[in-house]
Amino acid sequence: MGGVSGKLVWVLLVMCSSWLIAAVHAQQAATTDPIEVAALEAILGRWGKTTSPLWRMSGEPCRGVPVDGSTDLDGNPKNNPGIKCDCSYNSGTVCHITQLRVYALNVVGQIPAELQNLTYLTYLNLDQNYLSGPIPSFIGQLTALTELHVGFNPLSGSLPKELGNLTNLNLLGISLTNFSGQLPEELGNLTKLRQLYTDSAGLSGPFPSTLSRLKNLKLLRASDNNFTGTIPDFIGSLSNLEDLVLRNCKISGDLGAVDFSKFANLTFLFLGNNSLTGELPDGISPSLTNLDFSYNQLTGSFPSWVTQNNLQLNLVANNFILGSTNIGMLPPGLNCLQEDTPCFRDYSFAVDCGSNRSIRVSDNTMYELDSTNLGDSSYYVTSQTRWGVSNVGKLFQAPNDSKIIHSGEKIQNAVDSELFQTARMSPSSLRYYGLGLENGNYTVLLKFAELGFPDTPTWQSLGRRFFDIYIQGELKEKDFNIRKMAGGKSFTAVYKSYTTTVSKNFLEIHLFWAGKGTCCIPIQGYYGPLISALSITPNFSPTVRNGVPKKKSKAGAIVGIVIAASVLGSAILFGIFMVIKKRRRMAKQQEELYNLVGQPDVFSNAELKLATDNFSSQNILGEGGYGPVYKGVLPDGRVIAVKQLSQSSHQGKSQFVTEVATISAVQHRNLVKLHGCCIDSNTPLLVYEYLKNGSLDKALFGNGSIKLDWATRFEIILGIARGLTYLHEESSVRIVHRDIKASNVLLDTDLTPKISDFGLAKLYDEKKTHVSTGIAGTFGYLAPEYAMRRHLTEKVDVFAFGVVALEIVAGRSNTDNSLEESKIYLFEWAWSLYEKEQALGIVDPRLEEFSRDEVYRVIHVALVCTQGSPYQRPPMSKVVAMLTGDVEVAEVVTKPNYITEWQFKGGNTSYLAMSMREVAALEAILGRWGKTTSPVWSMSGEPCRGVPVDGVTGLDGNPKNNPGIKCDCSYINGTVCHITQLKVYALNVVGQIPAELQNFTYLNYLHVGFNALSGPIPKELGNLTNLNLLGISLTNFTGQLPEELGNLTKLQRLYTDSAGLSGPFPSTFSKLKNLKLLVLRNCRISGDLGARFFIQPAHWKLSLLVYPEQLAIYSTSRAKLPPERHSMFTRFSRINRSIRGSDNTMYELDFTDLGGSSYYVTSETRWGVSNVGKYFQSPNDSKIIYSNEKIQNAVVSELFQTARMSPSSLRYFGLGLENGNYTVLLQFAELGYPDSPTWKSLGRRVFDIYIQGDLKEKDFDIRKMAGGKSFTAVYKSYTTTVSKNFLEIHLFWAGKGTCCIPIQGYYGPLISALSITPNFTPTVRNGVPKRKSKAGAIAGISIGASVVGLAALFGIFMFIKKRRRLAQQQGELYNLVGRPDVFSNAELKLATNNYSSQNILGEGGYGPVYKGMLPDGRVIAVKQLSQSSHQGKNQFVTEVATISSVQHRNLVKLHGKNSLKLDWATRFEIILGIARGLTYLHEESSVRIVHRDIKASNVLLDTDLTPKISDFGLARLYDEKKTHVSTGIAGTFGYLAPEYAMRRHLTEKVDVYAFGVVALETVAGRSNTNNSIEESKIYLLEWAWDLYEKEQAQRIVDPRLEDFNKDEVLRVIHVALLCTQGSPNQRPPMSRVMAVLTGDAEVVEMVTKPSYITEWQYRDGNSTNSESTTSEFSRQKEIDPLTMSPTITGSSHDGSSSNSSVHVFLWLMLVYAFCAAVQAQQAARTDPAEVAALDTILGRWGLRASPAWNISGEPCSGVAIDETGVDNNPNINPAIKCDCSFNAGTVCHIIRLRVFSLNVVGQIPEELQNLTYLNNLYDL
Repeated sequence: MGGVSGKLVWVLLVMCSSWLIAAVHAQQAATTDPIEVAALEAILGRWGKTTSPLWRMSGEPCRGVPVDGSTDLDGNPKNNPGIKCDCSYNSGTVCHITQLRVYALNVVGQIPAELQNLTYLTYLNLDQNYLSGPIPSFIGQLTALTELHVGFNPLSGSLPKELGNLTNLNLLGISLTNFSGQLPEELGNLTKLRQLYTDSAGLSGPFPSTLSRLKNLKLLRASDNNFTGTIPDFIGSLSNLEDLVLRNCKISGDLGAVDFSKFANLTFLFLGNNSLTGELPDGISPSLTNLDFSYNQLTGSFPSWVTQNNLQLNLVANNFILGSTNIGMLPPGLNCLQEDTPCFRDYSFAVDCGSNRSIRVSDNTMYELDSTNLGDSSYYVTSQTRWGVSNVGKLFQAPNDSKIIHSGEKIQNAVDSELFQTARMSPSSLRYYGLGLENGNYTVLLKFAELGFPDTPTWQSLGRRFFDIYIQGELKEKDFNIRKMAGGKSFTAVYKSYTTTVSKNFLEIHLFWAGKGTCCIPIQGYYGPLISALSITPNFSPTVRNGVPKKKSKAGAIVGIVIAASVLGSAILFGIFMVIKKRRRMAKQQEELYNLVGQPDVFSNAELKLATDNFSSQNILGEGGYGPVYKGVLPDGRVIAVKQLSQSSHQGKSQFVTEVATISAVQHRNLVKLHGCCIDSNTPLLVYEYLKNGSLDKALFGNGSIKLDWATRFEIILGIARGLTYLHEESSVRIVHRDIKASNVLLDTDLTPKISDFGLAKLYDEKKTHVSTGIAGTFGYLAPEYAMRRHLTEKVDVFAFGVVALEIVAGRSNTDNSLEESKIYLFEWAWSLYEKEQALGIVDPRLEEFSRDEVYRVIHVALVCTQGSPYQRPPMSKVVAMLTGDVEVAEVVTKPNYITEWQFKGGNTSYLAMSMREVAALEAILGRWGKTTSPVWSMSGEPCRGVPVDGVTGLDGNPKNNPGIKCDCSYINGTVCHITQLKVYALNVVGQIPAELQNFTYLNYLHVGFNALSGPIPKELGNLTNLNLLGISLTNFTGQLPEELGNLTKLQRLYTDSAGLSGPFPSTFSKLKNLKLLVLRNCRISGDLGARFFIQPAHWKLSLLVYPEQLAIYSTSRAKLPPERHSMFTRFSRINRSIRGSDNTMYELDFTDLGGSSYYVTSETRWGVSNVGKYFQSPNDSKIIYSNEKIQNAVVSELFQTARMSPSSLRYFGLGLENGNYTVLLQFAELGYPDSPTWKSLGRRVFDIYIQGDLKEKDFDIRKMAGGKSFTAVYKSYTTTVSKNFLEIHLFWAGKGTCCIPIQGYYGPLISALSITPNFTPTVRNGVPKRKSKAGAIAGISIGASVVGLAALFGIFMFIKKRRRLAQQQGELYNLVGRPDVFSNAELKLATNNYSSQNILGEGGYGPVYKGMLPDGRVIAVKQLSQSSHQGKNQFVTEVATISSVQHRNLVKLHGKNSLKLDWATRFEIILGIARGLTYLHEESSVRIVHRDIKASNVLLDTDLTPKISDFGLARLYDEKKTHVSTGIAGTFGYLAPEYAMRRHLTEKVDVYAFGVVALETVAGRSNTNNSIEESKIYLLEWAWDLYEKEQAQRIVDPRLEDFNKDEVLRVIHVALLCTQGSPNQRPPMSRVMAVLTGDAEVVEMVTKPSYITEWQYRDGNSTNSESTTSEFSRQKEIDPLTMSPTITGSSHDGSSSNSSVHVFLWLMLVYAFCAAVQAQQAARTDPAEVAALDTILGRWGLRASPAWNISGEPCSGVAIDETGVDNNPNINPAIKCDCSFNAGTVCHIIRLRVFSLNVVGQIPEELQNLTYLNNLYDL
């Protein structure tokens, strides 16, 4: 039998091997035809495109997605450019490219000739690019094509006749192109063609008769071409047509030539805008639903079918005979919409589009209602036939076909906001008609506001709407975009005004959609023109009476207004009262909740203002790149530190979010405590605990009063190490701090270290080896791999810790230039001493005594932590063990290479080292600022190459060199280069000036101005003593100019204007004798001007500027200044002649060419103007701009022919105005930057607008406000108050925008005209008061009542707006840091099915626990407090308070599991996890906690089987300084420590005891008491000690464990027995337990069995007869995942031999198991790269997997691979779908990702590119 069994084994092994070989062979794929590969590569190369992330040119293109067979190219938008292949050729060995898609990628150029080599193409899509030139004739060689898309390109020339060779085509698309000539006759060969799109293709000539052969044609769209001839007679033979659109094709002829009744399937027939004649056909197809014959020359009467149900019919602008017999067959007014048929004589009208009510607006114009819901081809005319409207087009795939849009949003910039509550939208063509207008010139005013696309950061805000505007057939606006014209904002009014002529009593306004913009945002079928209101007014005196209804009595109107206003005011007051009452009730409820669970960590801005004395500068503790930090005191006495985000710091804002999210997720005694934050201020605020002793660097390196002895320093080092251990290994989120340094370690009153400043912290995935990221940190603490290669792991923090540890030992910073050369760099000095075995020589000489062993250990650890390779550095947990002596310090063998490279062999610091430091410093600076080098030089290799050393141009002479450097390579005989010039100019850099800048000691030129730099100016700039130019203008610095700048004695030019600086000028500036340029305008300086002696050189030109309110004028001095006196001031303008505007306003001239600092006042002293500033390098200094361009959107275009510009500050003054409220109207148009595609169009003008000193517009950009266009009028209106008969309008240039386009010195504010009008009835007229009248009193009463009502409405609006803004800000914060743990009862009722008994998971003294599911898919466990349980209520408070104050990866986030089979490796990790969690609670949490109820049922397992300690209901805080706490006993029998159970003495050792019990249970797979087994084993502890004493400890191992690590098992048993010692002093702390379990420390030998066990037993070892105890244990009802799995039992063997058949059977089973194992290893698993990417994507977006699939473990399981649909299933969102057919069914790839309508905020994560098999990403 042995031979037979052996043969069987071999046979089975051969079969398995064959199976594996076949599987490998099956994976050998076919190769792509190399000719096609070369052609494809050439095509993409010519177009400057690369492959999509889903496939690649290198290697084999036809791999992966191109051959997956599951989706076509249109089904996978990410596959663009994309291909599909067919690999069935040559017996599956050759692939051919069958589909090519290069869609909407703005490809430029012609169609490449290489395309003809792709002869197997069946699908070619080149739509929506910028391809030019003709379609090449070789296109006819691609005869396999079934679909050809080349539309939406500027292709030109004639269509090649070779298109007729593509006889397999069923779709041809050439729409929206620039072709010329006729359709080739050869198109008649395409007999399989089903869809032909030729609309807007530029074609002409007649339709070829050969098209009659296209019998399969279902869709023909040929609109907007220049075809000639009659309507093709062959159209009638194309009986399969369903969609026929020949609109605006220039065709003519008799409509009766076509029998439209033959089209059985025709639904859409659009023949409008042609020259068709004849009468309407007698019959049409019954399937027709939309018919458009408008704008033709049709005559006759109407046939009976015009009344057909559901038929949308448009017949406007024809010559029908409308008699009394047939006029009633159609909607009224059609007679007025016929050609040359004037109706009612009229001269104006206005329409509120889409509104169901008429509105009279502020200028007394009556806007009529327009509520008819027009169909796809229909019209409407008013009953008085004054105007009409028509619509043509059907919304594609729209859920509803309504074309009237409603909005409740407040409209910005609207004079009459009611007009914008509705709008009319059309899918194609929307026309408004003026009927019977008196001939003459008219002003057409169109009013728009985008109502469909919200401004919120969601996908719905991505919508874009484009359309064209025609007035009387003349194109006025091409690609008009409402939102763009409104400065990129929705819900903002846009006004467009045009002048036109009515000559035939008929006016037409045509809004036309040409197919551009989005189609499906916010819903499917949402596009086309949209208009809110329009008005038509004559520019002449009418001779006819208008058809507007007569006005009613004024008295009745006044009474009605007064009564209505009074009622409205009362209603509003009542509403305010109810809102306040409701808020108070809610506040009371919240207060009750806060009293129960503690005040939430959200402070109001008012609270923090009060705490910090309104953010007084005297309370500033310091300032960083983030912003200033203030000291404050809360009302409860807590001293706090408040971090304020500076407004200009965009990086700071992201840092704020990072810091809140990070600190909210981590809590540890060595991490700074976050009290809360504030988000209702303009600048977000963080509230920290205030640490009196400040930062470690001040204590170590400063001259403070804190003296740190060695014991304190050692504890500080240990504390920092423990804090980093928590961040890296124990926190629920893994964090790299990235900026560990002495100044980021704060000391509390006990000198306990706290790691602070998480602004640069970065989360990381422990499964990744590293993360590539931008450099952030501080020079001197950066690990080499991070500084040089941007590789980020937690070992970056380990390196920085080593630096800080050495600094603490040495009592100095890592770099100190004041020391002798060999000691400048701490690392080099330390290594030098270490190699000489003199390491203790670096110890701070201020330390009088210290432990030599501890110091030596710290130095060793520091040197290990700062090894060059991150793999050589230990993890922080190992560092802690080494520092405490639990583990030996690893031997340091050699000095790191990065230090060796810095030195000569002799050990002296070299010039090469200085050069390398400059390179590292430069890379660090650019990395911190998020910038790369300019294209003319590179950081890789050698920066000082090429342009930086060309010696030809300076930095200012090469604008492309930005960021830029210049170098001097003359040092050490031309072998070393130093950076001498650095320019980072106007690049929107955010943050501080990095400390690394001090390493550029050879700099003579430094310009970092025109950036958003903030914080203080570092004093280290004073070390750059070679500087002759320093530019820091237009920045956001704070604080004073440092005195050290006085050391820059070579400085010639200093630019600090608009830098945000304060304080006095340093006296050290007196040393700057070479300084040539210094401007002190608007510096807030004071004092006697005569105290300074100015010698005026002959070449100076001094101008005088004084403001009227700042200078006392006496009679003796009046003659020295221009005359002025008070008078009435109303309007003024900016032009060299006076002009009367269309509203009869007289705009006065303003032609004075002001100097660099001068002013002008009119002769009547009604208004004045002043200018300050001189243009830099301007060829002429004129500040008046002239233009002859036509100004768009201008009411009075003459006002924009000139404009005044200023290089800095331009002010207009109103003098002697009557006090009151005024409207200030400013009129702008950009005149300097042409719209042509040249470099001159790149100019940007940005300035601020102040009215009466109040900032109205920040960074105002005329061109941006005009929708990106120059020569377009922009109107800005403001309301202001004049209280001292004086008005000031200030336009101020803050240095932003371009300076030198179109010429040098072209920048600053610019204004074309302005007017000031009172909002009241003036009481002065040439100094004589007006007589009052009763009408004024009546008007005053009505206006007053209206004002009261409006004020109340405004108050409510502002109140609601503020609440919404706060809610939005809180929502953004909550999305990042987690929703607050307060749920409504309604939410939890819904989640638990009204607390259904079927959902009960269990019950305790606290109350029942229910399972539930939140609306977002999270599965939760809900504990309910039983009403009768007073103890339970206290437990509730305890648990909320406790879990709120601790966070750890091994503390609960509830996910229950049972019926699990746990192998030994999993069990060991569970034991380790419980130990880590308890270590955190006892030793590392900011509050020290004893759990009191550690047991198996209180350890929950998540989906990864990670243990989570739960049920903090009995937890108790304790003071570590107390030896114990006496308290009532709480817990579970079997887990209670003896001193607690007997004497109620509570310490953390109670949890240590319970941990020992749980550890034994985990090893044994049973509970600590089991009465069902033999007596000697009932009590687990007794049984374990019996076996331990017999040296048989392994016998307690769970028999279900087939395989386990014996060493680990013995270690756990040893630890468990040690943890359950009788005396708490004999039990180790949990940190020691951790070290023993991980093997870092030796197990302490146990000597004797605990006395409490000895006392329980008889001498013969039997169990005690204590029935009460047994009964107590027997009453336990625990749920233990270790004991719920079925027990595996088997028979024991006595060693006797079995027969050979048994051997054969066992061999067969072994071989079968082997094959099964091979098969199991090949079972389908998700690609781990995709798992990691998916986990990261959901994490970045703050989402979790829905319950139907699981990101942990195996995502491609459950719903992800079954047939369940996810499109309409809200419970499966986010959702994925997988394909597990790859690699013979062993690998799954994610092919669909759906994250639909979840209000995800942020960018699309870059990890998405790793999901390369996605074919559906539509639902993002």
